[in-house]
Amino acid sequence: MEYIGIDVHKRDSQVCILGESGEVVLEQRVRTQRERLGELLSKRSKARMLLEASTESEWVARCLEEMGHEVVVADPNFAPMYATRSRRVKTDKRDARTLAEACKLGAYRPAHRTSDEQRHMRAQLAVREALVRTRTRSISQVRALVRREGPRVADGEAESFVKRVEALALPGRLKAEMAPLLSLLLHLNEQIAFLDGMLERLARRDEQLARLCTVPHVGPVTACAFASAVDDPKRFSGPHQLEAYLGLVPSERSSGEKQHRGRITKTGNSRVRCLLIQAALSLLRGSKPETAHLREWAEKIAARRGKKIAVVALARRPAQPRPPSLARRGTGGVQQWCWEQQPLLWLSTTRFGEAPAPGPASQAVWAVPGAPEWSAPRWALSRTPTPGACLHTRHRRRRPKRTSGAAARPHVRPAKAGAFSGSQSRRGNRQEPRSLDSREERNR
Repeated sequence: MEYIGIDVHKRDSQVCILGESGEVVLEQRVRTQRERLGELLSKRSKARMLLEASTESEWVARCLEEMGHEVVVADPNFAPMYATRSRRVKTDKRDARTLAEACKLGAYRPAHRTSDEQRHMRAQLAVREALVRTRTRSISQVRALVRREGPRVADGEAESFVKRVEALALPGRLKAEMAPLLSLLLHLNEQIAFLDGMLERLARRDEQLARLCTVPHVGPVTACAFASAVDDPKRFSGPHQLEAYLGLVPSERSSGEKQHRGRITKTGNSRVRCLLIQAALSLLRGSKPETAHLREWAEKIAARRGKKIAVVALARRPAQPRPPSLARRGTGGVQQWCWEQQPLLWLSTTRFGEAPAPGPASQAVWAVPGAPEWSAPRWALSRTPTPGACLHTRHRRRRPKRTSGAAARPHVRPAKAGAFSGSQSRRGNRQEPRSLDSREERNR
């Protein structure tokens, strides 16, 4: 079998073909077009090809798969794939040869290839984001033009901005200057509303998106963005891996005994990360009683670590529906409720997307940070069912209460009988620390 590495670019691509023993069979530059790639690779026997994940990688991979080849789209952030490439000299020819050698050695990490449905959803979200950014820039420009003449545009929603500008008494020349921007804003509002309606109808039809919309302060746009980024939940082993994939975990540079953690990594899809942060800010500023426990938990983190860290922590742990009353259902009823609601809570389960058959629940752990009542920012089910298992609640570790005496202070060494004369130590007139009991007697 031949091993082929293709360094794909917008106009031209570099192809390197290695034989069975690793010798270079062909190195050629070809136009990134279906016809040119077919002329070069369609007549060759079945080979294994390696591409880097990029904008053009998906249609190139599908084109090569139609020719009968085995195609792997690799993660370009995987450093061992470029172990044989010189860092001082970088060319497309060397990159293609490095990819071919990595394909032969298996030194690559396959990237996830998004399904067609999620790719189209990402395209709709990208178009909507571009329209929203254009509207924001236009509104800022109109506000600046109005401020030059003295008046100010009242605050409000973006959809009603044109009406608020038209209500102002402005000079005719200024109105003529702003007319193109105001007409553009009207058209942008119509297009954004049309896309929002499409996403809302899609969220109502899709069962998974409808479940995501049950999370407080999560709407169709955030649900569609999250689902399009995750695509296949089973490729994540747990919630922490998903948080790292979205760039919501702190960066770390540790070595030996030194450990340093910095800001969040901000890797992955920036659109989803921004939407989750916005949802967390909206939840933190809200006043709904069903999310009071989450606000209290975030306020405690904000008092200890700062507001920004509390917002990120809240974005990592979206709220979940509250279980029914324990008095009505009992322990067995809550266990049964866990099994019934597991597909609803797939957002933060340990094994994403798994929907077990209804039955007796296994041992469940509900992690409720700082919440006195039953609530579920995050929960998990053990993989092996345990018959007759009970429901447990994890609480924050608390410091044990102090007791009187030297035992409560481990840093105080008890004095040895007869070791020193009186209360003086060997180092001078410094006195040994007294026990808590003796201090209380002295204070009396």
